[in-house]
Parts: sequence; structure tokens; C-alpha cells
Amino acid sequence: MPFEAEVPNIQVHSGEPIRVHEVFKFGGSSLGTAPRVLAAARATLAESNVSAVVVSANGNNTDHLIQLCDDKALLDEALTGDSKLLAKQLKTLIEQQTELARLCISDKYLNEYIELLHQDQNSISRWLNNGHPNLTRADIIAYGEVWSARLFALALEFLNEQNKNRKFTSSRWIDARNVLRFNKNGFCESTSFAKLQATLNQTKTTHERNINVITGFVASDHMGKTILLGRNGSDYSASLIASLLDAKKVTFWTDVDGVFSADPNSVSEARRRDELSYQNAFTLSQLGSPVLHHRTLSPLESNAIELTIRRLDTEYASNQNNTETNKLKVGSSIRHQDLNQKEDWIVHVKKDLALIDLECVPEQYPILLHFENNIGQLQTNSLNTALSLALIDPQLELLTLDNTHADFKHVSLISVITHNSHQLQDWFAQFFTQHNITPIQLLTMPNALVALVDDKQLDDGQSTASKDNIESLLHSALSNLHTELLVGLIGPGQVGGEVLDRIASLQPEANLAKRCRFVLLANSKQQVSLNELTQWSSTLNESSGLKQTADQDLVQFSKKLKSLVHTDTVQSVIIDTTGSDQVATYYSQFFSDGHHVITANKVAGSSHSTNYQLLQHVARDNAVKWLYESTVGAGLPVIQTIKNLIQSGDRIHSIKTVCSGSLAYIFNQYSQGTRFSEAIAQAKQKGFTEPDPRLDLSGIDIARKLVILAREAGANLELNDIALPNWLPNSVCDAPSLDIDKHANQLDAYFDSQVPTTPTALVPLAQIDFQYGIQTDQPGYIVANARLELTDVDSDSPFHGLLPGDNLFLIESEFYQDIPLVIRGPGAGATVTASGVLADLLTLLSSKHL
Repeated sequence: MPFEAEVPNIQVHSGEPIRVHEVFKFGGSSLGTAPRVLAAARATLAESNVSAVVVSANGNNTDHLIQLCDDKALLDEALTGDSKLLAKQLKTLIEQQTELARLCISDKYLNEYIELLHQDQNSISRWLNNGHPNLTRADIIAYGEVWSARLFALALEFLNEQNKNRKFTSSRWIDARNVLRFNKNGFCESTSFAKLQATLNQTKTTHERNINVITGFVASDHMGKTILLGRNGSDYSASLIASLLDAKKVTFWTDVDGVFSADPNSVSEARRRDELSYQNAFTLSQLGSPVLHHRTLSPLESNAIELTIRRLDTEYASNQNNTETNKLKVGSSIRHQDLNQKEDWIVHVKKDLALIDLECVPEQYPILLHFENNIGQLQTNSLNTALSLALIDPQLELLTLDNTHADFKHVSLISVITHNSHQLQDWFAQFFTQHNITPIQLLTMPNALVALVDDKQLDDGQSTASKDNIESLLHSALSNLHTELLVGLIGPGQVGGEVLDRIASLQPEANLAKRCRFVLLANSKQQVSLNELTQWSSTLNESSGLKQTADQDLVQFSKKLKSLVHTDTVQSVIIDTTGSDQVATYYSQFFSDGHHVITANKVAGSSHSTNYQLLQHVARDNAVKWLYESTVGAGLPVIQTIKNLIQSGDRIHSIKTVCSGSLAYIFNQYSQGTRFSEAIAQAKQKGFTEPDPRLDLSGIDIARKLVILAREAGANLELNDIALPNWLPNSVCDAPSLDIDKHANQLDAYFDSQVPTTPTALVPLAQIDFQYGIQTDQPGYIVANARLELTDVDSDSPFHGLLPGDNLFLIESEFYQDIPLVIRGPGAGATVTASGVLADLLTLLSSKHL
């Protein structure tokens, strides 16, 4: 088709032409049902800068009209005088369009619309029966756009009338055949500008706003006859009209969210590209993407018009008076931009193609991609000769051409569109080597890396990739290319959620943001892949049907994370922000799968020494780190400080600590006269305690911390070595759950009996004493004795006057005998615990592992 040629720059003429700020274009799928037509109309009315709208035919009307024109069997029957079946199909089409109109507009507008529709039906019927010589096949097919434009203009009038608060708007429909004219060479004639301006002047009224609805897909040739603009024709129409009107923006409303980093139907991790350069968009269209066509982009790029691709939500159909939702700018914007500042790479895979000598392809067959001088000559493996080749659809079954056998291969085109193509060409080649694939050819374009792969290699089982997963594998590898650490997080609750939100809020150039990528989440109900960190919460909420993360599913979580690591430069870490015994039992599995582990979960670190030492060995054997700074002191650098002292040759004599922010707060409030039960309720409300405060009040949380501290100091200590006080009555301990209001009297009476005098500064003081040189079966000959007591401290004690939620660690050692080392600060709450997790993440990134 001659109008497939690229359109030259369209210069806006001098004078005072009518200009628009933004052009909307709605595709057939966006106008296929009444809710969608109404949604499109409301979206248009909601944007005051839009005064020109280009529309495609409603739904599948164009396909139905083409079938009427081209169904040889029906037409042959009509020629013999039997046109009943043809008439029936036409009648069905008209009835469907009539019903669509009934659902979109009121009777005030409907009668006129139906009358015109029946006139068109008579014209089409006459042509189909060879009785309307003034019409052509293209004229018949163009009716789909005409019906759509008429209906859309009336829908705008109808909705505007319904909303009495909106400024009055006038809408008219314009037949693009009256304003867009192409010359013999397929270029849009310069006279189109004058025709469009004259038409808009004719439709301009005194109303505060005029919206012009223009048919897409159709135009006229130099003789004034109807021509159809082919694939993406309505997009092309919108681009031309936006250029002629010197628009700043054009928005294509479709049934997709925009341009993605890969096909979201094939790659679950595909992410929408908020911005895309025109250079990369052109390359994507050149490689056969159905989303964009190069002729659509040409007039926009040459006139610096921003193109946005957005999904039309039918929410507009149910929000007649609320158009605020339209102001949420989503989708993909294509514009000129600094390529050095934007990374808008896209993985594009075209499957089931045929590689064939271009000279053997007849002109009537569509060539998807023509490798010529602008890309580079292909080299065959068998011939040391440059051949110009083309990719065509193998469905054409070109087994013989001009009585000559066509030697072609079934291939897949695998490409990465990126401005860094030259820097990534070695990496691109290595990707195929890693998956045991030898491409027919690797090409480096200015904005893309392209591989032609024989489908046999993807189907024979010799490669670790297949036709079904090659796109996903390449996308994952590219996503991880500039990332050193892939992260799977278990427990996106208070602490985990704080970790995710903190990372998401960082600037892109921040160390953690650049070097870490969160890819998997799991909670007690499900596990999901994470594409956009800022949307982690909605990702969980929208995926309620996924697997339970129990038993085997935690193994699958680990295996899934491992499968995403495709290069030696990328490593993985699992962050556990739960308090779950079950999750802790899988640390050995995580280590064996090659994952580092960062945890706020104290269970594994305080488990029996046999298990603890086993975990240390498994981590060491797999060259991974196990970091748990936040298990003691939340975000305070307690564990790292003890490690530094030991590694520098110091010996710790004792550690005295108030290391439970929740208990410190509860007993502090009690000392000031608050009832015990009320103090517990306040601590729970502030997020200081576990969901069930009995876990804190049992003392087991403090005991676990003491075990971890003792082991960091080089001694062995077991949980059952520590005698814990009993601060709760048995009836409360044995209850299925803690109802503070219900158990208030029991809690208060029992605890008051444990504290006979009125305390002034009651604190849960824990202490570990270390003895050296004692012969035991443990390494280092260090014995640790630990205890926990509720103590009323004097005013001169460093533990007096702790702020609510504070932790304090007083360390006496050979280096710190006269003046103990003191670490003090907030030790409870999601915020500070998340800080400890992030500190471990930074420690991991700064270690020799990465």
C-alpha cells in the first residue's frame, strides 16, 4: 500500500491557525461496548485541553464490513439474485449498532442517529447487490468509522447535558476524507492543513468549548476517492491530525496500560515503562511490535509531540459527576529525552517466523523485518557471503516460489531495545552461551540487540531455554544486570512493610536502591512476584488466590528466587521479618540454595546449640552470610559492636541490659501509677509488643536475646539455662488468647502481688556474666550465666529514667573495665527494627561477597 511510506515533516503554516493542546484517539476495543463508549466520552469531557478526538470503528465493525465485501460465496449468491444471507448479515450488523446507540444516548439524539444508519444500510445493500456505482469497497468499510464518530459526538452532547455543572460544550463529527488527502506517492498533501483548518472554522461555535470528533483509518487520495490507512490506521490518522493542529500531546486510549518491558502475557515480571524515548519506540516498531507503527511515530517525532498510551477504564461509565479519576496520569509517555538519564529497555520476542532469502519473496507477501544497510548485512554460517534476508509469517506456507524451492528456517527474533546496545553486546552474546544456544546471527543496531534463533534449538531440549520461556529468561537477566542483590522478603507486616516502604522512598541513585531489587514477597497466606516496589501492598491485595507459604511452599519460594539469579555477578538474600518458628526451620534450605539470610526473627539464633552450629556450618559451606543485627536492640548496633570487640582481642566480662522495649515501656508506665493491664494495652497500641503481648511478658523474647548475645561473645547458652520470672497468672497464660479488658482484674491483682512495695523505677534488668578458662566441651572455654529480674533501680543507675521503649546495653570488658561501654536508644517498634534490617543489608553489600 503506497501510504505505508513514512510521512515527511508537516510544517504548520503561517497566520493564525486553529491549534489544540491535546488530541485523544480511541481504538475499536475502547469503543466496543456502551460502557466503554461512555467511559471514553467522560474521559474526553474531563480533560478541558482536548478539542479533537479521533475514533476507530466500534468493536469489530470493520472486520464485519470487510467480511461483507469480501465473502465470495455470499457475493456470488447475490449476483444470482439470492441476497437473503447477505442482507441478513448486514441487518444484524445494523441492529447491533442500533442497540449500542440505544445504550449510549437518549431518545432525543437516537432517532436522528437511527435514521442516518438506515440510509447507510440502504447504500451498503445497493453496493453489495452491484447497484451503487458511486461507492467503492473502501467506502463501504469506512462506514464503521462514520458510525462511531457520529455516535461519539452525540454521546458527548448527551453527557454534557446530563451534567448541569459543566461548562457548555458543543461537539461535531468530521469525516477525515474531507481533510486528509494523500498524493500518488503516499504522502499526506500540504493541502490537508488548509482543509482541516477550514473545516474546524466551520464547526467552531460560540460555545465555551468545541470538541471535534474525527474519523480514523480513512482518508482520500489525490482523486478524492476513499482510501483505507491499513494496520494502525486510526493511530496514523491521530498522529497526522495532531501534527496539522500543532498539538502538544496526543493520547491513544487502548485496552492495555501502556508499553511494557516485555509482553505481560508472557512475562509476569514485565513492568510498564512510564517513559520511552522516540528512538527506542521507532526501533520497537521496526522490530514488528503490534503496539506501535513507525508511520504513526514519524509525524509526532518530527514535530516534538508527546505521545501517551493509556488504558481506558470503564470506571468513567459509573462516575457521571466525578471525573477526578481521569486526572491520575498513568500509562506510557513517548517523548524526546536525555537517553543517558533514562533506562527504557524493552525485551521483544517475535516467534514463529521464517527466515528466507529476500529475493525469493514476492512483493505481495508482507515483510516483517528487512535487514539491509541500516541494520547490517547478515552472514550465513555456510556461506561467507553477505545476504539480505527478510522475516515473514510462516503461516503463508511458502513452500515453493516461482517453481523454485524456498529454503527457509523457522526462527524466533529475540531482541533488546536499549540505547546501551553497544555496551551490552558482549553480555547479550553471553546470555545465549549460558543457555546453550547458538544464534543464527547476532546483530547490533543503534538502539537494539537482535538475535535470530533457530526454533529447533529451542525445542530440542538441549538448551535451558525454550520458546515458551526465552522472553522471561532474557527479561529477568536484563532486570538483574545492574543489580547486585535480588531480595525475597518473608513477612511484609509491620516491620517488613516498613523495610519495603523505606527502600521504595529512596532516590534511584541511593546505594540500596541501585544495588538491590525486591522480587518476591511471602506472608502466611501467599507468595507473589514483585514488579514495582512502590506497589507491593496492592500486589499482595490483588493476588489473594496464590499459594499458602507453608512447608513445601517455602521451599518453592527459595527455588523461585534462585531461578532468578542468572549471572555470577548477582546474588540473592532472603529477609525474614516474621517471628515464625516455621520459617526459621527453613534457613538451612535457604543457605543450601545459595541465599544470604537477613533476619529479625530470633528463633534460629536462639535455637538449640546443635541446630545453631549446623546453620553456621551450612552458611559457611555455601559461602553465604547470616545477618541478624535487628534480633537484639532493633536498630542499635549491639551485635556488630560485640563482634568488633571479640575480633579485636577483647574479652567481655558482663553484659547488663534492658533489652525489651515493650517491657521497659510497660514497667515504666506501671512505676508511674498506671494499672498493669492498662500499660500492656498502651504498649500494644503503640506497636511495641507482639500481636499477643504474652510472648513479651513471658520473658522468652529477652531470653532469646541473651542467648544470641552470649553466643556472639563466644560462649554457649541455651534457653533452658535461663530462669524466667512469672509475671502472668496461669489462667491468663492458658487462655486461647489474651483479652486485656476481660483479663484486666486478674492481670492487675496477680502482678501487684509480685511487687509488694511501690516502685519508683521498675525495669526488667537482664545480665550475662562470662567466665573464662573453665574446661568445658564448648570451644573457647567460656561459660555464660544469665538471669532476668524485675528490679527497682536507684536514681544514680544508668538504667534509671529510660525513655519509653528504650533499650540500654552496658558492656564491661578488659578494654572497658573502668568505664563500661554503653549503647542506648529506641529498641522497640517497626521503624527502628526495620533500620536494623537495612543496616544488615548495607553490611552485606559492603562485604567481600558483593
